[in-house]
Amino acid sequence: MLCSHVLAAGYPTLDLHESTVEDVLALQEEKNILSFPVLDNEELIGILSVKDVLHLPESTIINSLQHLYFKSVVSENDFFYTALRVMNITDNIVPVTDIYNKYRGTISQQSLLQALHTFLDISTGNDGIIVMEINKINYSFSEIARLVESCKANILQLNTYFDTQNELFIITIKVNRSNISEIVSTLQRHDYLITYYFGEEKFENEIKRNYDELMNYLNI
Repeated sequence: MLCSHVLAAGYPTLDLHESTVEDVLALQEEKNILSFPVLDNEELIGILSVKDVLHLPESTIINSLQHLYFKSVVSENDFFYTALRVMNITDNIVPVTDIYNKYRGTISQQSLLQALHTFLDISTGNDGIIVMEINKINYSFSEIARLVESCKANILQLNTYFDTQNELFIITIKVNRSNISEIVSTLQRHDYLITYYFGEEKFENEIKRNYDELMNYLNI
């Protein structure tokens, strides 16, 4: 999914030579937006934040405020993770340009969240989630996939990150079944440390089942 696919529809912009502080404040009140891309024709000049103009006369032309602009931008052909990383250090928007710095649109927090929703396939509700820890050197996707498939299931998604505090590889897998106890048990038998998991559990403890059967027999 490219950044050009994550643009917020109709995101407002400011004109470098015509917009004033009054326009900024009016758009902020109307759209409830805190930052705006500033354009000179189709070229992106920078981003102006509402908080930086609150003390200024409303008649001020924003062309005179270029020292207040900041510029964080991504290319339309970047993978959308780039926008996620950039937004982490900016206010709340990421403008998108082509290779000629021509403005293509803006990625907002809402449009980026929707992209993550689609990318992670959050809408699917009948899947299981398993999170495990492992030494990075021992990580093998093929082995994990083989163990999951041995339980007649498939991995729909796998995400990883390295926990620098514990120096462990954190692996999250999404599988195509909600009853995941068999998968969890299989992974544990192969020395995977399962930290937590989510699914509709139907696994019965063997001892408890035997106890219940005994009690039923005694009550006959």
